[in-house]
Amino acid sequence: MCKYVGGNIKVVDSVVLATTGVIYSKSIDTNMGKFFGIFVKATSVLGTPNYKIQWETSYKPPDTEQIADITFVIPDGMPDITSTTNDEVWHAFSVNPVPGGFGRLKITGVSANPADTIISVYLFIQG
Repeated sequence: MCKYVGGNIKVVDSVVLATTGVIYSKSIDTNMGKFFGIFVKATSVLGTPNYKIQWETSYKPPDTEQIADITFVIPDGMPDITSTTNDEVWHAFSVNPVPGGFGRLKITGVSANPADTIISVYLFIQG
């Protein structure tokens, strides 16, 4: 789990997102702030990255960071943070997590996402 010490928190550090694979960010305690957002960038030598990002929430931290965990779910009715991003520039998105508990990002390669896609994500918290 990430510990907030001010500024941005790197929750995904240059991780390979191969084709339609899934990666998970480090988890955070959503009681650390009121307003959340992310900066994200993906790159590829073989083509143009194509991915979506979703927010998962849980009542407890994961047993092991950055892998699938049955206690983390996408909240009912919560839209994707981005349903398809297919370029190699920095993006900023607002994230509105369910209050309380723990959260993390689920990042999934979409359709023609290249096998060598590398993605980095910073989380920012205010309030």
